[in-house]
Amino acid sequence: MNDTPASHNEVIAFLHEVTMAFDGYRVRALSNVTLEIRRGDVLGLLGPGGSGKSTTLRLLAGRLRPTQGLVKVFGRSPARRGTRARLSYFPQVPRHDWPPLYALWNAFCEALPRRRPRTGRGTAERPGQPTRSRPGLAAAFLRSRELILLDAPFVGLAPDECHDLKQVIRSAAQRGATVVLGSDSLVEVREVCTRVALYDGGSIGLVGTPDQLLANPAAIRWLGPVLPTATSEQVLKIIRDDTEVKTALNSEDAPTEVTSAASFNNTVAAKADALLRPPGVKAPTPPSTAPAATDSVDHERLAELAKPAGAARPRPESNSPHNQ
Repeated sequence: MNDTPASHNEVIAFLHEVTMAFDGYRVRALSNVTLEIRRGDVLGLLGPGGSGKSTTLRLLAGRLRPTQGLVKVFGRSPARRGTRARLSYFPQVPRHDWPPLYALWNAFCEALPRRRPRTGRGTAERPGQPTRSRPGLAAAFLRSRELILLDAPFVGLAPDECHDLKQVIRSAAQRGATVVLGSDSLVEVREVCTRVALYDGGSIGLVGTPDQLLANPAAIRWLGPVLPTATSEQVLKIIRDDTEVKTALNSEDAPTEVTSAASFNNTVAAKADALLRPPGVKAPTPPSTAPAATDSVDHERLAELAKPAGAARPRPESNSPHNQ
């Protein structure tokens, strides 16, 4: 198999407007999905659980037939025996099935041709360490196939085992094989994949290289569910800080509480007066809002002071002690 730029542009498999429904169209695993897979790609199907990744891999492996649309692998139906002989499919394994199922798969891989002798047989089959056989099993499948389909291959692996499996995947791509893997971890996909398809709710949002997707602001809609917890917390903190600053800026020139049209008009009038007041002139002291005291004004004295200066004053009464 020639590893040339021309061969890497060759489309070896595709889904065209594929819809996959179950239970009489009541459940849609995929909805109008179109995807191209090129030779030599390490394509990551990235999305949360239930987004349609596993269904896509099963369609490519010939394990399902689409409800609508077209699926082709090597120009033929993936269900054909000749097509399935050119690909390998590694399904997702539920955690509760790991111990017995891995033992059976190890026994099957022992019978594969050109398999290297296995060491530590008892250790690999112990229920307490079911993941030890997973990289070896994947390596056996990746040896001579043109298309490798891996569903959640890194789940349950230790860090050193993840590293070994990534090396095997890169080696398979270098010899010209095509790898399609499903994952819900952005970190794992970015480390090993050359292209990524973002899944959500049974549809594909964006497809591109990891760097292209991380440079596209629209990708945050699909990347949110697959971010690490620590990264999600940092993103939320940035959003909180940004919105708090903008809220504070927007609220500086707006009344925080408006109880009536009169109070709003008073606020506007006060701001206008401050803008029009000459420099150095202080604002008038607002009237006190304290409750008014009891009325103790001498109204008679006030009326006396308010009379004109030339007005005649009333004469004292005749029976006053001063006139006697």
